[in-house]
Amino acid sequence: MNAKNKISIVFAAELFILISSSLHAFAAEVGTVTYVEGRVDVLRPDSGIPAPIREDEAVSAGDILRTKSNSKLEVKFRDDSVLRFAENSRAEIKDYQFDKGGKRKTAKILLERGNARAIIAKAAGSGDFVISTPNAEGSVKGSDIFAFYQAGNSGMLVAQGRLSVI
Repeated sequence: MNAKNKISIVFAAELFILISSSLHAFAAEVGTVTYVEGRVDVLRPDSGIPAPIREDEAVSAGDILRTKSNSKLEVKFRDDSVLRFAENSRAEIKDYQFDKGGKRKTAKILLERGNARAIIAKAAGSGDFVISTPNAEGSVKGSDIFAFYQAGNSGMLVAQGRLSVI
């Protein structure tokens, strides 16, 4: 292999690393971490490695958020909806989209384990907020709900508002 080919291969590898590390920067930010207590991490779709997450850090669709023991996390979305996670929880922001006016078009959260509280912002014309577990799905409009998934069991409790469970 001559020197020109080696330079081309090194350049291509560096370009690939640069592009793959920048992909998250181009993902639409859907919310911000507003509270962290203990050990909390995020697994970004463009990375196979979990990284600690801190207050004021942006979250995007596709992110997987995890709280460890004795840990808590709160995320505030651009539509003023709030998700709070208890210890030992894992959730993926499957989809979160806004229309041109900033109203929520879709929101889909998968709670893979643990406990979460969703305080969904009330807004006329906003799309449903769907929170799912591996064996249940709840569609919410302007509500305050608690959802959990532990050892194959799902539960959703409504503190205020309406919830449709499938």
